[in-house]
Amino acid sequence: MKLLNFENIVKIADKLSTKQKFLFVIFFQLVYAFLLFIFYEQIGQPIAFLIVLPAFVSAFLLNSFQTVLSISFSALVTVYYMNFLSERIDFSLMKLSIGFLLTYLLSFFVSKLIATTRQYQNEVQSRKKIEEDLLRTNEELKLYVERLEVEIQEKYNTERTLRKSEEQYRELVEKANIGIIIDDVDGNIKYFNEQLCVITGYSASEMITMNIKDIVYEKDLPIVLEKHQKRIMGNNPYERYEFRLKTKDKKILFVEADVSVIMHQQIVVGTKAYIWDITKRKLTELALKESEERFRSIYNNATMGFYRLSNDGRLIMGNPKFFEMLKISERELLNKRIEEVLEVDENRQNFLEILKKEKKINGFESEWYRKDGALFFGRETAWTITDEKGDIQYIDVILEDVTLKKQVEEEREQLISLLQSAKSEIKVLSGLLPICASCKRIRDENGNWSNIEQYIDEHSEAEFSHGICPDCAKKIYPSAYK
Repeated sequence: MKLLNFENIVKIADKLSTKQKFLFVIFFQLVYAFLLFIFYEQIGQPIAFLIVLPAFVSAFLLNSFQTVLSISFSALVTVYYMNFLSERIDFSLMKLSIGFLLTYLLSFFVSKLIATTRQYQNEVQSRKKIEEDLLRTNEELKLYVERLEVEIQEKYNTERTLRKSEEQYRELVEKANIGIIIDDVDGNIKYFNEQLCVITGYSASEMITMNIKDIVYEKDLPIVLEKHQKRIMGNNPYERYEFRLKTKDKKILFVEADVSVIMHQQIVVGTKAYIWDITKRKLTELALKESEERFRSIYNNATMGFYRLSNDGRLIMGNPKFFEMLKISERELLNKRIEEVLEVDENRQNFLEILKKEKKINGFESEWYRKDGALFFGRETAWTITDEKGDIQYIDVILEDVTLKKQVEEEREQLISLLQSAKSEIKVLSGLLPICASCKRIRDENGNWSNIEQYIDEHSEAEFSHGICPDCAKKIYPSAYK
């Protein structure tokens, strides 16, 4: 406990500056001397006591040179006191010298003791710091070991996951529904997966000896080789395009390839490609294109008008025949309601309302007036196209020009009316007439026999003008023919 207190005093003393220490020692010496003067009779023999305690304090606070100065100051004070102020006669220089020597030796011993104490204190602090460092290092080592164990476990897990992932990747590559091919700068095949063999029909032993020229369709080979050469030269390092392959059994397949270069030390050493068989899709697209062209041909060359309206009745599109029927240009009618541009009858004014209610109309006839003012009879077949919610998106309409037909029907109706009117005014003989084979009289419906002239006069509008035929004339007037 004392050592601990002494160490604390040393720590406090070390915090003072040299000037503060020296002034403190001089002040202490003066106070000590003053006390000796006061209590001289009680203490006696002041030489050693006057020097020892200041020497101890000096050695404690100051360095060796400063301690010598301090002790010398104490000695001078003692000599001055004994020679001029004290009445004692037992003072001698020998005693002063011995006291001075003993005091210096004591201060030297105290300095060494203090230095040793400070060294011990420093060693204790250093040992404590070393122990703390060791403890901290030990904790760090424990943490490092634990972290190292975790890293080792993670590395093991990573390697195991990597091996598993590699196996899965290898299986995925081999079993994928995508053909994979790697070739060198000359197009020689260096790697391929199983699906490429399935696509082309070649076996693995055949494929490994082949060049891309052997599987690309002849008509597409120039463009494929040109693209390959550009990639090798550093142009278009990545590209996705379509071409045709030829299989082992001479079939032609449409494929889509995702091609990129393979680099080694900043040099292109080959290319890799992912290949999809798009034959079905391509054939479907071609069929769809052909169907679209056929539909477009029918649409553009049809003898009937086709047009589409929005849900509010505005014209979206129409075929050439539609605009030809109405003698109007597309620009004049597009994005407008037909009723706003052309004059139509009352039936056509209600066309949209009827269609929205019925959803479909067949043979809707109405009267229109073309742009040139001519009357036009139209027959429309229309239906609605709805979205997922059932709301009307578009209205498609087929328009047929029935003007000529309508005129023919009207003329026919007029002719029929005229014929029926004439029939009511004309009496016509019809059926079997009972006539006498001898006198040529005819029997009427009442059973009476009348001559031909009378019967015809009563049963028809015919009138007679009399004359004589040549045969009768010869009989009646034979002399006229002699």
